[in-house]
Amino acid sequence: MQSRNPKDFWKMINNLNKQNDDTKADINIDMFYDYSKNLNDYTDVENDDEYNINSENSTLDKEISKEEILYSVKCLKNNKAAGTDMVINEYIKSTIEIFIPIYYIFFNLILNSGIVPASWTIGSIVPIYKKKGDCGLPENYRPITILSCLGKLFTSIINNRLNNFVDEHNLLNETQAGFRKDYAVTDHLFSLCAIMSYLRSQKKKLFCTFIDFSKAFDQVWRIGLWYKVLNSGITGKCFNVIYNMYQDIKSSVKYKNKISATFPCKIGVRQGENLSPLLFALYLNDLEAFLLNHDCKGVQTEYYENELLNYLKIFELLYADDTVLFADNVNNMNIMLNAFGEYCTLWKLNVNIDKTKVVIFGSRGQSNATFSLLNRDLEICDSYNYLGVVFSKGCSFAQAQPRIKNQASKALHLLYSRIHNLNLPIDCQLKLFDHTILPILLNGCEIWGFGDLSPIETIHNQFLSNILKVKKKYPSVHVIW
Repeated sequence: MQSRNPKDFWKMINNLNKQNDDTKADINIDMFYDYSKNLNDYTDVENDDEYNINSENSTLDKEISKEEILYSVKCLKNNKAAGTDMVINEYIKSTIEIFIPIYYIFFNLILNSGIVPASWTIGSIVPIYKKKGDCGLPENYRPITILSCLGKLFTSIINNRLNNFVDEHNLLNETQAGFRKDYAVTDHLFSLCAIMSYLRSQKKKLFCTFIDFSKAFDQVWRIGLWYKVLNSGITGKCFNVIYNMYQDIKSSVKYKNKISATFPCKIGVRQGENLSPLLFALYLNDLEAFLLNHDCKGVQTEYYENELLNYLKIFELLYADDTVLFADNVNNMNIMLNAFGEYCTLWKLNVNIDKTKVVIFGSRGQSNATFSLLNRDLEICDSYNYLGVVFSKGCSFAQAQPRIKNQASKALHLLYSRIHNLNLPIDCQLKLFDHTILPILLNGCEIWGFGDLSPIETIHNQFLSNILKVKKKYPSVHVIW
C-alpha cells in the first residue's frame, strides 16, 4: 500500500490511534451555537456605510480569463468538504474542460455585477480543538468555516489578483511575513535573532512585547477594514464583490454529525476563506506608520551598502496575528505600548493581556521595570515561545531544545503505537520517522541549530535503538552505523 497507494497509506496511519481529545468533553452543539452566535454578533451603534466604488482599476477589474480559471482549478486540493451547494473540488477538476466556458461567463458576470450567489455566503463552522485548555469550553476550539468549493474557486482567482497587485505596488510592509509568497516563519525568527545579536554586540538590551490578540480574525471591525482596503488602492469591481460577499453572510455550526440553525455573521473575516489572510494583513499594515507618528523609536540598526552607512529602524514584526514590538529602553517601550493601546482602541482590536508578555533580552536577574498596556500591567518573563521557538532573555536557545525534545518524545510514543499495531517493516518505520518526528526536531533549526545538538540527537538514537531491539544506553556510534 505504501508504494501502490500512498494517499490511502497515510490516511490509515493518521487515523490509527488518532487522539480525539474532545470525544469525552462535556460539550454539545448548542454550546457551540450560542458561543459562535455571540462572537459574530456586532451591536455597535455605528452603521456600515454603503460602498459603491465606480472608479476603475485596470489591473484588478480586467475580465477574468480562462487561463486564470484553469490555474486556480489546478491548485484545488482533493478530499475537501463541500459547502451547502454540495459541489466538491474533485467534480470541478474532472469536468473543467466541459464547464470552463460556463465558469468564464459566470465568474465575469459576478465580477461585473458585484452580486454573489446566496449559497456562497452560507458557511458551516466546524470547531477544531486547539489541543490546549479545557476541551469543555467552546473558546478553546478553532472555528474553521466550510464554504462553497465553487465560491472558493472564484475567490482564489480574486485573491491571486490582489496578491499580485499588492506585490507590484509594495503595499505590505516588510515586517509582515504571514501567508506571503517567498516569506516564511524562519524570516521572522532570523530577524528577531539578528536584532538580539546586534544590540548585544552594542552592549544594549532589547525590550520585546509579544502581543496576543484575542480572536483576531473573528473580531475584525469591518467598517475599518473596508476603509483600509480602499486606502490601499483596492477599488472598483474587486472591492465591490468582496464587500457584497460580506454583507449577508451566515453560518451554522456542524459538530458530531449535527447541524445547528444559521445565524448572521456581522464581524470578522472568515477563517478558511482564501481572501482572509490578505484582508487581515491589510488591516494591520498601517501599524508601523501609526507608531512612527506617535514618537515611537523602535530599535535602530546600522549596515553598510556600497560603502555608505545606512540606518534601519524596526518597530514590530507581524506574522498574521503574532505581533512583537521592539524598543531599546524602558521609556521607549512604554511610549510604544501607549501608542499601540491607542491603535487597538481606534481599530477595535482586542488584546489578551494575560497572554501578552514582555521579555528583556540581554538582562541579568530580575528587572524592576514596569510595563502596562490598556491600563493593565504586563508580566515580564525570562523567555517566550515565538513562532514555535523559545527565545530566552540570555540571548540563548537553552530552553528551545528541551521543549522540542519533549514534543518529539510525545510524538515518538504515538509512532511506536502505530508501528506496533500495524507491524510495519523497518523501511516504513524509517519513513514514518522522517515524515512525522524529524520535522518536529528540525523546527527552527536554522536559528538554534549551531550549538550542542545532543538533546535532539537523543530522540533519533532512541528510535534506532528501538528498531534494533537494543538498550537505550547502547553506544550510539554502533546504533547509527
